[in-house]
Amino acid sequence: MNSVFLLVRLNEDDSIFEIISAHPTKQIASNAERFYRTYTGKNVDNLRTDIHEVDFEVA
Repeated sequence: MNSVFLLVRLNEDDSIFEIISAHPTKQIASNAERFYRTYTGKNVDNLRTDIHEVDFEVA
C-alpha cells in the first residue's frame, strides 16, 4: 500500500475547499504546510489548512 499526503484548505464544515499540494511523506507535507501558512499570512478567508493521507495501490 502506498500513500500520498495532500495539503488542503478546508471549509468550516471540514469539507475540502482546495488541494494545495501533494507530497510523498508526512514530514514534507508538514513543512509545506508551515511554508504555506508563513507565505500566505493569516487566514483572511477563515479557511484552515490540514494534511490528509490518501492510500492507494499500484497495479
